[in-house]
Amino acid sequence: MTKFNEETEHHMIAHMNEEHVDAMRDYCQLYGVTLLKGDPKMLRIDSAGFEMLVNGERLRIDFARKCDSPQQVREALAGLAKQARESG
Repeated sequence: MTKFNEETEHHMIAHMNEEHVDAMRDYCQLYGVTLLKGDPKMLRIDSAGFEMLVNGERLRIDFARKCDSPQQVREALAGLAKQARESG
């Protein structure tokens, strides 16, 4: 697992928490997690996956393959959202 620099990680997390809460809800649905307490919140992201706070607990979701750039992370997150929409 590779960490992104702090500024890049912060930007990706802020973007997800501000603009893509619906996608994070979809990720929960995809992984069989029922939302009981408010919306999920992204906490961390790295080349291997990301962590969200869901129902007061940390949920780790790994990407299918390592992401070496923010663009690859964006593509992986969009792919997960698409997979969730298609499955549910």
